[in-house]
Amino acid sequence: MKISIMKYVILFMMIFISHFMFAQKEYAKKINQFNDKGQKEGFWKEDLKYQTEETYYHNDTKSGIYKAYRNGKLACLGEFENGEMSSIWYYFGDYGHLIMIQKDFKKNNTPSPAEHLPTHPVTFITTAKTIWAMYAKCGCLRRACRQSTQYYAGGLPCYDADNDSYLQPYKFGGKEFIETHGYDSYDFHARMRMGAIPAFETPDPLAEKRPWESPYCYAGNNPINFIDPDGREVVAADILARRNITNTLSKAEAQYVRFDDNGRLDVSLLNQYDGNSKNFTALHSLANSETSYIFAVASQDINGSKFFEKGSNPKNPNNFSYGVTNMPGMEHDPSPNNNVYIFTASFLDEKTQTRNTAHEGYGHAYFFELSKNNPSINPNHTKGIVGTGVEYDPDLKKNVPYFIFGQTNTALENQIKMVEKQAIKNYEDRNL
Repeated sequence: MKISIMKYVILFMMIFISHFMFAQKEYAKKINQFNDKGQKEGFWKEDLKYQTEETYYHNDTKSGIYKAYRNGKLACLGEFENGEMSSIWYYFGDYGHLIMIQKDFKKNNTPSPAEHLPTHPVTFITTAKTIWAMYAKCGCLRRACRQSTQYYAGGLPCYDADNDSYLQPYKFGGKEFIETHGYDSYDFHARMRMGAIPAFETPDPLAEKRPWESPYCYAGNNPINFIDPDGREVVAADILARRNITNTLSKAEAQYVRFDDNGRLDVSLLNQYDGNSKNFTALHSLANSETSYIFAVASQDINGSKFFEKGSNPKNPNNFSYGVTNMPGMEHDPSPNNNVYIFTASFLDEKTQTRNTAHEGYGHAYFFELSKNNPSINPNHTKGIVGTGVEYDPDLKKNVPYFIFGQTNTALENQIKMVEKQAIKNYEDRNL
């Protein structure tokens, strides 16, 4: 009986493979074809140096939908009409996010200025280099520079009639420059900043944090080395949290970590260090975010859920809770506001607190920060089927398959393993 079944299985596989090979041959006959005049005709798919292009030809002229793929991902989508770009063209970044839209093409095939998309930081077009990157990123367009803007010391543009300085309004610092009725100021969201001098028009609402600086100054009166986007903040709510953050970093990195009396991290000092370790990169990203990340050592999280050792919680005797990251919008353990709270259990020893700080802060919180620009990144642990096995069932008297369950968010798990390992090494180098 088993031999008979195997024959049918083999026969089925042979039929399937033959049909698949036939379909492949028929598909090959329908693409990349030439007409009687030796001109490209119909659907073409070509692998070029930097990308793969798909489009339609009629008498060797592009006419129809056009697609360009880079690294297997859609990078450009548009349409040709009699060899000229027409309709609306879309350009996408490495994570599938929309970078630029073009429309209203002229007869000379020159694209109109791109519509600014303020939801993504890559779209800030402020220099000739950035403009070139926007056009060349997808490999679809390679044109001369469309806009070049030079500035006076305070950020006021030096306009040049020959370089299209007026193409789009996002200039110094990536902020919108408003010129209506000679206003000539930058919109920094929380405040307006005059372009002629490096100062804001109204005092800093957080001026009490830096009493040694003028409440009107921009970037600590040092705009060459620093920028001043609105709202970035990392706070260590207690002395232990500050100690834990320092312990996660190397001795060289820790020299650029300083907290004020309220536990706020000095971002200007942190940005002076050019580090690229996993832990420093994550902390740098959190510090320069518009979201406030608050580290704390406590016995419970922001929602009152207590941490516990394994075997000490009757409801979860086989589990433990050493900390949590409360993030906005999450189904489980959400943040009650727009801040991210990074907790480590107070009953842990210093070394374990260091490891858990890296786990929560440079794993979950860091991935939350990345997910704001790339929704495909998941900052939470996920479980699911990771494999299958076989075991003998004495009742059925035969081997039966079963599913193996485990962690499925491999990107997060790998990040956590690396930052925990790095944190432990830095702690031991400092304390042992």
